[in-house]
Amino acid sequence: MRTVFNTNEDVIRAWLEGNEQARNRQGSLHAIGNILKTYNEILAIRIEDTILINGDQYSPTSNRHRYLVQRLAVNAVTVSYSAVLNIIAMFALGDYLGTESRLKELVVIDKTKAKELGEEYRLIGEQYKEYPPIDPDNPKEFTTEEFERYVRYLRTKYSEVRVFTFKNGDKRVYAHTAETVLLSYHGLHILAGFDDQSYFACALPEPTNTVEEAFEVLKPKTVVKAMAEGKEVLRQGEWFFIKVADSPKEIGLRDKDFRVKSLPRLRGQNPHKCRIAIKDGKIYCTGLVRHGAREHTPVKLEGIYTPVRNNEIVSATSNYRVD
Repeated sequence: MRTVFNTNEDVIRAWLEGNEQARNRQGSLHAIGNILKTYNEILAIRIEDTILINGDQYSPTSNRHRYLVQRLAVNAVTVSYSAVLNIIAMFALGDYLGTESRLKELVVIDKTKAKELGEEYRLIGEQYKEYPPIDPDNPKEFTTEEFERYVRYLRTKYSEVRVFTFKNGDKRVYAHTAETVLLSYHGLHILAGFDDQSYFACALPEPTNTVEEAFEVLKPKTVVKAMAEGKEVLRQGEWFFIKVADSPKEIGLRDKDFRVKSLPRLRGQNPHKCRIAIKDGKIYCTGLVRHGAREHTPVKLEGIYTPVRNNEIVSATSNYRVD
Protein backbone atom coordinates (compact mmCIF):
# COMPACT_ATOMS: atom_id res chain seq x y z
CA MET A 1 0.00 0.00 0.00
CA ARG A 2 1.33 3.44 -0.95
CA THR A 3 2.27 5.90 1.78
CA VAL A 4 1.43 9.52 0.97
CA PHE A 5 3.64 12.28 2.40
CA ASN A 6 3.00 16.01 2.53
CA THR A 7 6.42 17.16 1.36
CA ASN A 8 8.89 15.98 -1.27
CA GLU A 9 11.61 15.90 1.37
CA ASP A 10 9.56 13.45 3.45
CA VAL A 11 9.05 11.23 0.36
CA ILE A 12 12.78 11.12 -0.32
CA ARG A 13 13.70 10.49 3.30
CA ALA A 14 11.16 7.65 3.49
CA TRP A 15 12.50 6.05 0.32
CA LEU A 16 16.09 6.34 1.51
CA GLU A 17 15.03 4.63 4.75
CA GLY A 18 13.47 1.72 2.86
CA ASN A 19 9.87 2.74 2.13
CA GLU A 20 9.47 1.48 -1.44
CA GLN A 21 5.94 2.86 -1.99
CA ALA A 22 6.32 6.45 -0.78
CA ARG A 23 4.79 9.27 -2.83
CA ASN A 24 3.70 12.90 -2.60
CA ARG A 25 0.09 14.00 -2.88
CA GLN A 26 0.42 15.13 -6.50
CA GLY A 27 2.04 11.88 -7.61
CA SER A 28 4.91 13.80 -9.23
CA LEU A 29 7.45 12.13 -6.93
CA HIS A 30 6.98 8.47 -6.10
CA ALA A 31 8.88 5.30 -5.29
CA ILE A 32 8.52 1.94 -7.00
CA GLY A 33 10.69 -0.56 -5.19
CA ASN A 34 14.35 0.46 -5.40
CA ILE A 35 13.55 3.18 -7.97
CA LEU A 36 12.52 6.77 -7.24
CA LYS A 37 10.67 8.54 -10.04
CA THR A 38 9.93 12.16 -10.85
CA TYR A 39 6.78 12.02 -12.96
CA ASN A 40 7.59 9.15 -15.39
CA GLU A 41 11.36 9.61 -15.40
CA ILE A 42 13.76 7.67 -13.19
CA LEU A 43 15.33 10.06 -10.70
CA ALA A 44 17.40 7.64 -8.62
CA ILE A 45 17.98 3.94 -8.16
CA ARG A 46 19.30 2.02 -5.18
CA ILE A 47 22.04 -0.44 -6.15
CA GLU A 48 22.97 -2.36 -3.00
CA ASP A 49 24.27 0.36 -0.63
CA THR A 50 24.70 3.07 -3.31
CA ILE A 51 22.15 5.60 -4.53
CA LEU A 52 22.74 6.32 -8.22
CA ILE A 53 21.18 9.72 -9.02
CA ASN A 54 20.25 10.78 -12.54
CA GLY A 55 22.18 13.92 -13.54
CA ASP A 56 20.31 14.49 -16.82
CA GLN A 57 18.48 17.80 -17.11
CA TYR A 58 14.68 17.75 -17.09
CA SER A 59 11.97 20.19 -16.05
CA PRO A 60 12.60 22.74 -13.26
CA THR A 61 10.42 20.66 -10.91
CA SER A 62 12.31 17.44 -11.64
CA ASN A 63 15.62 19.24 -11.23
CA ARG A 64 14.50 20.46 -7.80
CA HIS A 65 13.61 16.85 -6.92
CA ARG A 66 17.15 15.85 -7.88
CA TYR A 67 18.74 18.58 -5.77
CA LEU A 68 16.78 17.29 -2.76
CA VAL A 69 18.02 13.73 -3.29
CA GLN A 70 21.60 14.98 -3.68
CA ARG A 71 21.29 16.86 -0.40
CA LEU A 72 19.62 14.08 1.59
CA ALA A 73 21.31 10.93 0.27
CA VAL A 74 24.54 10.11 2.07
CA ASN A 75 26.01 7.30 0.00
CA ALA A 76 25.13 8.69 -3.44
CA VAL A 77 26.75 9.38 -6.80
CA THR A 78 25.27 11.52 -9.58
CA VAL A 79 25.78 10.31 -13.15
CA SER A 80 24.13 10.82 -16.51
CA TYR A 81 21.75 7.91 -17.06
CA SER A 82 21.52 8.77 -20.76
CA ALA A 83 25.31 8.65 -21.17
CA VAL A 84 25.64 5.32 -19.34
CA LEU A 85 22.73 3.77 -21.24
CA ASN A 86 24.12 5.07 -24.53
CA ILE A 87 27.43 3.32 -23.85
CA ILE A 88 25.56 0.08 -23.14
CA ALA A 89 23.52 0.46 -26.34
CA MET A 90 26.69 0.91 -28.43
CA PHE A 91 27.79 -2.57 -27.41
CA ALA A 92 24.28 -4.01 -27.93
CA LEU A 93 24.37 -5.44 -24.43
CA GLY A 94 20.95 -6.36 -23.11
CA ASP A 95 19.27 -4.75 -26.13
CA TYR A 96 16.13 -6.71 -25.30
CA LEU A 97 15.81 -4.88 -21.98
CA GLY A 98 14.13 -1.60 -21.16
CA THR A 99 15.73 1.33 -19.34
CA GLU A 100 14.72 0.21 -15.85
CA SER A 101 15.93 -3.35 -16.39
CA ARG A 102 19.29 -2.15 -17.70
CA LEU A 103 19.80 0.16 -14.74
CA LYS A 104 18.90 -2.64 -12.32
CA GLU A 105 21.61 -4.85 -13.84
CA LEU A 106 24.37 -2.31 -13.21
CA VAL A 107 26.94 -3.27 -10.59
CA VAL A 108 28.79 -0.61 -8.58
CA ILE A 109 32.43 -1.64 -8.26
CA ASP A 110 33.87 1.49 -6.67
CA LYS A 111 33.09 5.18 -6.14
CA THR A 112 34.77 8.33 -4.88
CA LYS A 113 33.50 11.31 -2.93
CA ALA A 114 33.46 14.90 -4.16
CA LYS A 115 36.61 16.95 -3.63
CA GLU A 116 36.57 20.73 -3.20
CA LEU A 117 39.41 23.23 -3.48
CA GLY A 118 37.82 25.11 -0.59
CA GLU A 119 40.00 27.69 1.08
CA GLU A 120 43.10 27.06 -1.03
CA TYR A 121 42.15 29.97 -3.32
CA ARG A 122 43.24 33.55 -2.62
CA LEU A 123 42.49 36.90 -4.27
CA ILE A 124 44.99 37.88 -6.94
CA GLY A 125 47.21 40.66 -5.60
CA GLU A 126 46.72 39.25 -2.10
CA GLN A 127 48.66 36.38 -0.53
CA TYR A 128 48.55 33.04 -2.32
CA LYS A 129 49.79 29.77 -0.91
CA GLU A 130 52.74 28.00 -2.42
CA TYR A 131 52.04 25.11 -4.79
CA PRO A 132 52.57 22.23 -5.22
CA PRO A 133 52.08 21.27 -2.47
CA ILE A 134 49.99 23.91 -0.75
CA ASP A 135 52.08 25.21 2.15
CA PRO A 136 50.17 27.48 4.59
CA ASP A 137 53.42 28.49 6.32
CA ASN A 138 55.07 29.75 3.14
CA PRO A 139 52.77 32.38 1.59
CA LYS A 140 53.78 34.30 -1.52
CA GLU A 141 52.27 36.91 -3.80
CA PHE A 142 51.37 35.62 -7.24
CA THR A 143 51.94 37.63 -10.40
CA THR A 144 49.33 37.30 -13.15
CA GLU A 145 51.58 34.82 -14.98
CA GLU A 146 52.04 32.73 -11.82
CA PHE A 147 48.29 32.82 -11.24
CA GLU A 148 47.70 31.38 -14.71
CA ARG A 149 50.25 28.64 -14.02
CA TYR A 150 48.46 27.93 -10.74
CA VAL A 151 45.16 27.51 -12.59
CA ARG A 152 46.79 25.14 -15.09
CA TYR A 153 48.18 23.14 -12.17
CA LEU A 154 44.70 22.91 -10.61
CA ARG A 155 43.32 21.57 -13.88
CA THR A 156 45.57 18.54 -13.44
CA LYS A 157 44.10 17.91 -9.97
CA TYR A 158 40.40 18.75 -10.35
CA SER A 159 37.78 17.90 -12.97
CA GLU A 160 36.24 21.39 -12.94
CA VAL A 161 38.18 24.63 -12.52
CA ARG A 162 36.58 28.04 -13.05
CA VAL A 163 38.01 31.53 -12.62
CA PHE A 164 35.70 34.35 -11.56
CA THR A 165 36.80 37.94 -12.25
CA PHE A 166 35.35 40.79 -10.20
CA LYS A 167 34.82 44.42 -11.25
CA ASN A 168 37.90 45.55 -9.34
CA GLY A 169 40.06 43.05 -11.25
CA ASP A 170 40.38 40.53 -8.42
CA LYS A 171 40.06 36.89 -9.37
CA ARG A 172 38.90 33.81 -7.52
CA VAL A 173 39.35 30.19 -8.42
CA TYR A 174 36.69 27.52 -7.91
CA ALA A 175 37.93 23.95 -8.24
CA HIS A 176 35.76 20.88 -7.80
CA THR A 177 35.86 17.18 -8.56
CA ALA A 178 32.45 15.55 -8.51
CA GLU A 179 31.74 12.01 -7.40
CA THR A 180 32.94 9.35 -9.84
CA VAL A 181 31.69 5.79 -10.03
CA LEU A 182 33.05 2.63 -11.63
CA LEU A 183 30.24 0.47 -12.98
CA SER A 184 30.03 -2.96 -14.55
CA TYR A 185 27.39 -4.15 -16.97
CA HIS A 186 27.65 -7.72 -18.26
CA GLY A 187 31.45 -7.53 -18.04
CA LEU A 188 31.76 -4.07 -19.61
CA HIS A 189 33.42 -1.62 -17.21
CA ILE A 190 32.14 1.95 -17.38
CA LEU A 191 33.60 5.02 -15.67
CA ALA A 192 30.97 7.72 -15.06
CA GLY A 193 31.05 11.11 -13.41
CA PHE A 194 31.46 14.83 -14.10
CA ASP A 195 34.32 16.33 -16.09
CA ASP A 196 34.83 20.08 -16.35
CA GLN A 197 31.32 21.19 -17.36
CA SER A 198 29.29 18.08 -18.18
CA TYR A 199 28.46 14.56 -17.05
CA PHE A 200 30.21 11.79 -18.96
CA ALA A 201 30.51 8.03 -19.21
CA CYS A 202 33.21 6.05 -20.98
CA ALA A 203 33.88 2.40 -21.72
CA LEU A 204 37.22 1.23 -20.34
CA PRO A 205 39.65 -0.83 -22.45
CA GLU A 206 40.09 -3.36 -19.63
CA PRO A 207 38.49 -4.25 -16.28
CA THR A 208 39.65 -2.38 -13.17
CA ASN A 209 38.84 -2.60 -9.46
CA THR A 210 38.90 1.06 -8.40
CA VAL A 211 38.12 4.49 -9.81
CA GLU A 212 41.78 5.43 -9.39
CA GLU A 213 42.86 2.42 -11.46
CA ALA A 214 40.28 3.33 -14.11
CA PHE A 215 41.75 6.81 -14.54
CA GLU A 216 45.24 5.31 -14.79
CA VAL A 217 44.08 2.84 -17.46
CA LEU A 218 42.83 5.78 -19.52
CA LYS A 219 46.31 7.33 -19.62
CA PRO A 220 48.38 6.26 -22.66
CA LYS A 221 51.92 5.05 -21.97
CA THR A 222 53.38 8.18 -23.59
CA VAL A 223 51.44 10.35 -21.13
CA VAL A 224 52.53 8.27 -18.13
CA LYS A 225 56.16 8.48 -19.29
CA ALA A 226 55.94 12.25 -19.83
CA MET A 227 54.51 12.76 -16.34
CA ALA A 228 57.25 10.60 -14.82
CA GLU A 229 59.85 12.73 -16.63
CA GLY A 230 58.35 15.90 -15.18
CA LYS A 231 57.05 17.27 -18.48
CA GLU A 232 54.02 19.55 -18.46
CA VAL A 233 50.88 17.59 -19.37
CA LEU A 234 47.51 19.28 -19.82
CA ARG A 235 44.13 17.74 -20.60
CA GLN A 236 40.86 18.67 -22.23
CA GLY A 237 38.27 15.90 -22.34
CA GLU A 238 39.75 12.81 -23.98
CA TRP A 239 42.87 14.67 -25.18
CA PHE A 240 46.17 15.01 -23.33
CA PHE A 241 48.74 17.61 -24.42
CA ILE A 242 52.44 17.01 -23.74
CA LYS A 243 54.76 20.01 -23.91
CA VAL A 244 57.75 19.40 -26.20
CA ALA A 245 59.12 22.92 -26.85
CA ASP A 246 58.81 26.55 -25.86
CA SER A 247 58.76 27.88 -29.44
CA PRO A 248 58.15 26.55 -32.98
CA LYS A 249 61.79 27.21 -33.89
CA GLU A 250 62.98 24.53 -31.46
CA ILE A 251 61.29 21.82 -33.53
CA GLY A 252 62.04 23.33 -36.93
CA LEU A 253 58.71 25.08 -37.48
CA ARG A 254 57.59 28.67 -37.90
CA ASP A 255 54.67 30.37 -36.21
CA LYS A 256 52.95 30.83 -39.57
CA ASP A 257 53.02 27.03 -40.08
CA PHE A 258 50.26 26.72 -37.48
CA ARG A 259 46.63 26.99 -38.61
CA VAL A 260 43.40 26.64 -36.63
CA LYS A 261 42.13 23.11 -37.24
CA SER A 262 40.30 20.30 -35.47
CA LEU A 263 42.14 17.42 -33.86
CA PRO A 264 41.40 14.02 -35.44
CA ARG A 265 37.95 12.74 -34.48
CA LEU A 266 35.52 9.96 -35.25
CA ARG A 267 32.24 10.56 -37.02
CA GLY A 268 29.74 12.26 -34.73
CA GLN A 269 32.36 13.53 -32.30
CA ASN A 270 32.58 17.16 -31.26
CA PRO A 271 35.78 18.90 -32.40
CA HIS A 272 38.65 20.10 -30.24
CA LYS A 273 40.14 23.05 -32.15
CA CYS A 274 43.49 24.80 -31.79
CA ARG A 275 46.41 25.99 -33.92
CA ILE A 276 47.92 22.89 -35.48
CA ALA A 277 50.99 22.12 -37.60
CA ILE A 278 52.12 18.77 -38.98
CA LYS A 279 55.76 17.82 -39.46
CA ASP A 280 57.11 14.37 -40.36
CA GLY A 281 53.68 12.89 -39.74
CA LYS A 282 53.48 14.29 -36.20
CA ILE A 283 50.85 16.74 -34.97
CA TYR A 284 51.92 19.77 -32.97
CA CYS A 285 49.55 22.15 -31.17
CA THR A 286 49.73 25.60 -29.66
CA GLY A 287 47.43 28.41 -28.55
CA LEU A 288 43.92 28.07 -27.14
CA VAL A 289 42.19 24.69 -27.34
CA ARG A 290 38.41 25.06 -27.63
CA HIS A 291 35.74 22.37 -27.54
CA GLY A 292 33.06 22.55 -30.22
CA ALA A 293 30.16 21.89 -27.86
CA ARG A 294 31.69 24.04 -25.09
CA GLU A 295 31.52 21.13 -22.65
CA HIS A 296 35.12 21.82 -21.64
CA THR A 297 36.83 24.99 -20.48
CA PRO A 298 39.33 26.32 -23.07
CA VAL A 299 42.90 25.23 -22.35
CA LYS A 300 45.80 27.56 -23.10
CA LEU A 301 48.89 25.91 -24.59
CA GLU A 302 51.88 28.19 -23.96
CA GLY A 303 54.52 26.66 -26.16
CA ILE A 304 54.38 23.62 -28.44
CA TYR A 305 52.58 20.42 -27.44
CA THR A 306 51.85 17.02 -28.93
CA PRO A 307 48.25 15.77 -28.57
CA VAL A 308 47.56 12.24 -27.32
CA ARG A 309 44.09 10.73 -27.14
CA ASN A 310 43.19 8.72 -24.02
CA ASN A 311 42.61 4.95 -24.05
CA GLU A 312 38.82 4.93 -23.75
CA ILE A 313 36.95 2.71 -26.19
CA VAL A 314 34.13 5.22 -26.55
CA SER A 315 32.49 7.88 -24.39
CA ALA A 316 29.19 9.74 -24.25
CA THR A 317 27.87 12.87 -22.56
CA SER A 318 24.49 13.52 -21.01
CA ASN A 319 22.89 14.68 -24.23
CA TYR A 320 23.94 11.58 -26.18
CA ARG A 321 26.90 13.23 -27.88
CA VAL A 322 29.46 10.54 -28.55
CA ASP A 323 33.23 10.92 -28.15
